[in-house]
Amino acid sequence: MIGGAPLIDLLLAETHTCYLDDRERRHDWGFGRGECPASRLRAEGFAKWKAAS
Repeated sequence: MIGGAPLIDLLLAETHTCYLDDRERRHDWGFGRGECPASRLRAEGFAKWKAAS
């Protein structure tokens, strides 16, 4: 069973939402340029999740 920090690490390493398909830049919230709506949404969601944990 996977959960907790190992699951978060897996999601950040193996997924991305960037419309520009950028997998070169990894931020705290995962891969992406941070410019497209999908990357901004993911970054904002991650920040809210991190603040609540």
